Amino acid sequence: MVCLMVAPVLAARSLDTLSYDARHIAERYGLFTLIVLGESVVATIASLDAHSCTAAVVVALLGLVIAAAIWWLYFDRWRSMPSGGLRSGYVWAQGHLLVFAGIAAAAVGIEFAVEAARQGQRLDLAERLPLGAGLAAYLVAMALIRGATRRADWVVGLRVAAGGAVLAVTLIGGVRPLILVAIVALVMALEAAWELNRAPAGPVRARPRLPHEAARPRGST
Repeated sequence: MVCLMVAPVLAARSLDTLSYDARHIAERYGLFTLIVLGESVVATIASLDAHSCTAAVVVALLGLVIAAAIWWLYFDRWRSMPSGGLRSGYVWAQGHLLVFAGIAAAAVGIEFAVEAARQGQRLDLAERLPLGAGLAAYLVAMALIRGATRRADWVVGLRVAAGGAVLAVTLIGGVRPLILVAIVALVMALEAAWELNRAPAGPVRARPRLPHEAARPRGST
């Protein structure tokens, strides 16, 4: 993994000019994120069966709430690949490794919670960590990407705080799976709602000027 993460830096520095389409790369990363998130939703639904109890069904539904929060945080905000230097581009690209791994790990945690709720058992630490650590990795990666490509504002702090809160909740033992997932889903939903309603959107790009809107010479009416 270290070799894979170092190789792009060495390759970029060995070239005089980097030629790539930032929008194309951002689209591909977004599609892969969508695939991983879709597989997570499928895994959550597949963890249910005809004999699942009410608690297991509610846990799965809360897992879908978490998936929706992940989707909104990623796709509803500015996420195009930066074009302002190797450092920001590197953080953007490598940060997605945590995004992908975090989403997949959270899905595994939801599966564990559904199974435990169906059997009326509590989750041990090894079963709680995929959910908490996965979501924390996702939120921290999103914070690092925003901080490196834009600025370290309150949105970065909010994402890190939410990730820490989710991880802290999952470290608490003796909590029923339904309550645990409900608290985690509440934290994710509140973070997403607050950020989408209060955070500034991405940089506004100038709209292309139409032919009939051509600038007129000074002094004309």
